[in-house]
Order: sequence, then structure tokens, then C-alpha cells
Amino acid sequence: MKKKVVSVVFITMMVVIICLSSINVIAASNDVLGLDSGTVYYIKNSVNNTYLTVPTLSNGTQLTAASFTGSIAQRWILTRQSDGKYVLASALNTGYRMTVSGSTGIISNAAISANQKFTMDRTDGGAYNILASSGYVTKNNSNKIIVYSPYPSGIWSLERVSHGDADIYSFYFQYGSVLLIPKYYDSRGANSTFLSKVSSMGYTGFSFVNLMAANPYSYLKSDDIWVHHGHGNTSQIIFQKGMDSADISTIKISALPSSYTSYNINSLATNSLHKLRVLITTGCYSGLTFDASGNPTPSNNVIEAIVDRGAHCAIGFHSSVDLPEGTNWIKDFFDQIEKRKTIYESIEHACNRYEKTTGFKDIYWVGDIDACLKH
Repeated sequence: MKKKVVSVVFITMMVVIICLSSINVIAASNDVLGLDSGTVYYIKNSVNNTYLTVPTLSNGTQLTAASFTGSIAQRWILTRQSDGKYVLASALNTGYRMTVSGSTGIISNAAISANQKFTMDRTDGGAYNILASSGYVTKNNSNKIIVYSPYPSGIWSLERVSHGDADIYSFYFQYGSVLLIPKYYDSRGANSTFLSKVSSMGYTGFSFVNLMAANPYSYLKSDDIWVHHGHGNTSQIIFQKGMDSADISTIKISALPSSYTSYNINSLATNSLHKLRVLITTGCYSGLTFDASGNPTPSNNVIEAIVDRGAHCAIGFHSSVDLPEGTNWIKDFFDQIEKRKTIYESIEHACNRYEKTTGFKDIYWVGDIDACLKH
């Protein structure tokens, strides 16, 4: 079991992580934000949720955008070239690559040349434009792949084929008493639903209770799905197992002071979070973009910082989050994700169910919300 949290093991892991980080920084800095050269992806058109598909593995066949099947004909291996552009090879046969022929996108087994190299341009929304030298790769009304200029409505989500780890972090501790009756903070209510949903989709689910921030901070770099259901504050994700200061640690923006043991998001290497499909925290004010005086604080936004390190999507809240409603929000979100709804559709459904306290207006997200997490 990969995530057995033992102090001796963790020390060993930290040594390994430090060593690996020194190796991965070079690769991470070379790849376009969010991408990992050599990885297999599904490539989805955000306009109508169709996927880049090889209809027939035959030289010169025009590529199509088709409904999702999960077949190998919809899988693509992206490989970064020395000039920073990418070759998109079919998983059917890596000798066949997406190729520009005039104004069309075809599959071809010709030797790699300029018309088989593409610039992957990550947009502000977290999805990608795929640019050939002659224009943008998109689809026409017949769902045939074409190359078009000027800018089309053809933004693509890159959804990794393999499934990794999915973690949820929750907390249980006494925070006071009334008439000698103990009062407890308990955010474990979504754990079983989360584990059931992510496991059914092929992820390896983990549920952690009262874990301090060191391990979750480390796991940001290896997880596919990372969920925190606990306290938060502006620019901080809080991990708490008691009321003493020694029982509290945080993941935060490096520019902010903290009275607790803290781990800085901005200390992570650029693109080190490229595996992370989505991060969610129900911590209060985790998505706040203005301070109490109404001044904008985007540089201190923990959600922005996560995506700036390569994550594909991050979700937080502008305001305080009631514990039971946060629990139900997580349950509803992953219920929709399991039904193969997009991240946006799942956000909308969960918020509409609980809009009295966690309304749609209170959500703050950054990144690709048109992606699906189920394949």
C-alpha cells in the first residue's frame, strides 16, 4: 500500500521525493503547463464533448471528432520535440501521427516533419489550443478535423487515460464542551461516498483522518484527485487534529506569514502538479479573491496557485462553508462525476442542490472545467 503514513517511512519518502524532484524539475520546466511528454491522453473538443478519433488506421484518412467510446482509436501519445512542439501519435500504432494536409487533419505514417508538429497552447481556462503552422486544429459541422484560421471555437481538453490515486482528507477532534458535554468537529461524512465513487471509476482511493499537512503536500505531485474537507482561510488550506498550535499545519501561498508549520505551494516546481486532474477544498474563503476591505488579492489565492503549478483544475469557496453542506456538496459532486458529467456540470448540480449556503456564486474555480474524470 503506497500511502501508509509512518514516520520512518515518511522520512525515507521525503529523501526519495527530494531526489526525484531534482530530476523532475528539468522535465517539468520543458513541458507545456499541465502536460507530461510520453503520456497517453484522450483529447476532447469542448464545444460538443466529442473526442479526437482515428476512424480507420489507413494512411491519409481524415480524423474525426466522435462520441466517447474509450477505445484505443481515441488515445493519443503526446511527445515533446526539441523545438518545444508536440507530436500526437495514435495509440493504435505510434508510427501513425496526426498530420496537417492542406486544411484537413489526417492520420499519416510519414516521417516526422513540420506538418506533424503542433504547438500546445494552454488557455486561461486550462484547456488547450492545438496550433499547426497554418492555423488551429478544430472540427467542422460534420465533425471532421480541419485546420482553420483565424481563431475557431475548438478548444481541447486533455484527459489522461491512466488512473492514479484519489485522496480525501477529513478531520475529527474535540473543540470544546457545553455543560460538560464534549463538542466535536467531524468532517468524515463524505469519505465513504468518495471512496465508492472514485474506486468505481478506476482510481485508487484513500481516506485520511487527522493527517497533518506534510503528507498531503507531498501527494499533490502524485495524485489525480485531491480533496480537503476541513478548515481554511484566505490563501491557506488548514489541517487540524486538535486545538493546540502543534495540532495545526497548513498548505499556503509562500508570501503569507503563518503561525503554524506550513508548506508553500509556490515552492513547488513549475508543472510539478501536471498529474493533478482536480483539487477541491471546502475550507472557508479558500477561493477568496478580495480581502475584507474589498481589495483584489489574486496573487494570494490558493486555488490560482495550484493551477499555476500545472494542475488541470482547482475548486474552492469565496465564503464560509457550513460543515454539513460541504459534506453533501462533495457527495453530490462525485455522484455526478461518476455519471460521466463534466467538472462544470458536477459543480452546477452540487451547488444548485445546496445553494442556500453554498450557492453557485460562492464557488471559485480555475482551470479546465469541461474535462471528465471518468473514462
